[in-house]
Amino acid sequence: MNYTNFANLLCLQLFDDEKKPNLEVSLKKEKNTNSIWVAKFSPNNKALATGGSDGVLRIYNVTIMHSGIQINENGDPNFQVIDPHCSLLVGHKSDIVDIAWFKDSRLILTASIDKTVRLWNAESQKLVKIFEHSDIVSCLSFHPVIDEYFATGCFDKMIRIWDLNETRVVDWIQTTDIITALAYSPDKNHLLVGFYKGIIKIYRTDQGKLKFIMEITCKNAFSWGKINKVGKKVTGIIFTEDYEFLVMTNDSRMRLIDFKNYQTKVKYKGHSSGKYHIQPSFNAEKEMIICGSEDGRVMVWNKTSDYIPQINPLYTRQKKNRNTSYEYFKPFSKANTTCSIWLPYPVLKKYRESVLSIWKDIYVDNLMILFSSDAKIKVLGNFIELDHSVQRK
Repeated sequence: MNYTNFANLLCLQLFDDEKKPNLEVSLKKEKNTNSIWVAKFSPNNKALATGGSDGVLRIYNVTIMHSGIQINENGDPNFQVIDPHCSLLVGHKSDIVDIAWFKDSRLILTASIDKTVRLWNAESQKLVKIFEHSDIVSCLSFHPVIDEYFATGCFDKMIRIWDLNETRVVDWIQTTDIITALAYSPDKNHLLVGFYKGIIKIYRTDQGKLKFIMEITCKNAFSWGKINKVGKKVTGIIFTEDYEFLVMTNDSRMRLIDFKNYQTKVKYKGHSSGKYHIQPSFNAEKEMIICGSEDGRVMVWNKTSDYIPQINPLYTRQKKNRNTSYEYFKPFSKANTTCSIWLPYPVLKKYRESVLSIWKDIYVDNLMILFSSDAKIKVLGNFIELDHSVQRK
């Protein structure tokens, strides 16, 4: 494996409820004892929005600040990444399950089990509009080209394209399965929709109108010696910049699929995902994948693996496109990690510069933020000794 050992994780902020000051940081939210399901950075990387089972949208400021707090006997300085004081936007009557930022970082959409999508102004912290649905809204995304359009997926099996200004549906497609995930492609011309039975359907989005192209089945041929007739729920679809997309399903698998030929390039295994709507995340360089697991662990894979079996896979049962090589750690002692994300590159770069201004021989390889089923946030940083002969970004 070519990434650094995650035993080098260090504390970034002081958490007085944890007995491991050199490992982790936790920000406690007042009067919030519920699970955090979704977290997304704003496009300008200045804010972090979270939503969970209490139905409250929380918006944190991202700030790289040297607090001056001594965090261990060596007197190492403490750098704050997330301001623990957040804005609370109240309105949903049940869980927030998805969030979408508008490209100017002013507006934000939230999807909820209460059968509504709400549009908020992140600056004024005011509710702007409510978009009613006939059932649970599981996912949403702003249209990449037409600013006033956004797409939603619903438990009523309907894909809807909404007009923000007119508060109405401008296009829709009635499907045959519950919709659980969706994402627009980097070329801005396609919408990928994930379903409860492990299907990905691809639609072309000309002028906001949907046109079905094809579907991909994400399932194992066999499970416990039995033939799988249908797949498991799609919980996440994430694109890379290389026309690949990562699909996570509730069969404890992630599949990296080539968007050009729709073939599975790599299948990732090792985590446990059969119940929760857990989503993976790529790091800033798109080289690593992080994902929570229902057994309490957080898993980290290389996107690509250098390992190629030399023995006939018919006998070894090891296939060339299977990536089962990973690292893991357990960040929460009594809770599962329901959401995990890497810090975006502009924030990571700024943090690296701040650390180097204090520690000349220390390099921050990666920063990750983990969210638990009991409403805790932990920020972990992987610190390594700097080799001055190696050029760093």
